[in-house]
Amino acid sequence: MDDILAISPEWVANRDAYEPAETDVRALAADTSRLTLEVYFGSWCGDSRRQVPRLLKILDQAAPRRMKVRFFALDRTKKEPARLVNGLGIEKVPTLILFVAGREVGRVVEVPRTTLEHDLSLLIERMRAATP
Repeated sequence: MDDILAISPEWVANRDAYEPAETDVRALAADTSRLTLEVYFGSWCGDSRRQVPRLLKILDQAAPRRMKVRFFALDRTKKEPARLVNGLGIEKVPTLILFVAGREVGRVVEVPRTTLEHDLSLLIERMRAATP
C-alpha cells in the first residue's frame, strides 16, 4: 500500500484528510476471511486520486487481516494489463469489486453512492445475508 501512496504527495494528503465513519469501519473489521477486494485504478484518474487514498485509510483503520485486498493499476484505456481486466467489464476507475469464494458480491464504480466505507459495508452485509 505504501507503493500506491508513493505515486504522489496528493495521495498521502487525501488519505490523511479523510475521516471514515466508525460504524462502517467496524463492519469492515468483522470476520472477512472469505472475502477478496480487487481495486482497479488509474494513477492518472481524478476519482482514483480521491477514492483510493480514502480506501487505504479505511483499510488501515478496519485492519481486515483476513480479507485479501489486491490493487491493479490500469492504463488510460482500461484495457491493460489485459490478463487482469478481460471479462470484468471495467469501464470506469476506480472500480472496487468484492468477491466471496470467487463469486462477485458487488462493486463500487468510480464514486460511491454514499461513502466508500458505507458502500463497502453494505456489500459485506449483502454477502452475509445471502450466505446460510
